Amino acid sequence: MSISILYQNNRTGDAFDITSLCTGAKWATKRAGTPASLELTTLADSNVAWAHGGILALKDDKNGLFYGYVVKVSQNEKGQVTVTAYDQTWYLKKNKETYVFANKRADEILTQIAADFDLNCGALENTGYAIPSMVEDGQTLFDIVLTALDHTLVHVGKMYVLWDDFGSLRITDVANPKLIPRPITRSSWSGTTRQLGNGTFTSSRIPTT
Repeated sequence: MSISILYQNNRTGDAFDITSLCTGAKWATKRAGTPASLELTTLADSNVAWAHGGILALKDDKNGLFYGYVVKVSQNEKGQVTVTAYDQTWYLKKNKETYVFANKRADEILTQIAADFDLNCGALENTGYAIPSMVEDGQTLFDIVLTALDHTLVHVGKMYVLWDDFGSLRITDVANPKLIPRPITRSSWSGTTRQLGNGTFTSSRIPTT
């Protein structure tokens, strides 16, 4: 496995391969309830200007594993930079809104929320159940979508998962495991440590129970 980490400054548009600058990286995922995260420790470089909202991408050869946005940046006296990024579901967790829906499926609800908050959606499965009425007052966007999925589970008996597919929000039937990304389903990722640039790369899969 060849790991690479790419960064793009969202203000200037400048893009960098920062793999060789990294002295440590930790990537963590969970099936539901918590955004995927990528935590980096890198060497400071005057050419790389870190910015909140900048894009971080983690790849395994040509496969995209993580695509997220910088939310925390700090630098110590030794010239080491610590960066934390979360995938798009972080924005669903951090934003609250009031919605009134009528005869909308869960996938249609996510589509509307994504459009309202300028988020990117990928392939969304037709969840098959139009919720007659759903009123959400000041709830997180994440909880609103999960409530819609709960209604679907109760009335149709099918479970769907909300996840971020390398920068695109998706809703997928858990009965179709081939559509679920590797970080969620491959237990071989759990607790692995590999060489990365000047340090190590650690990936973890948090149990869903």
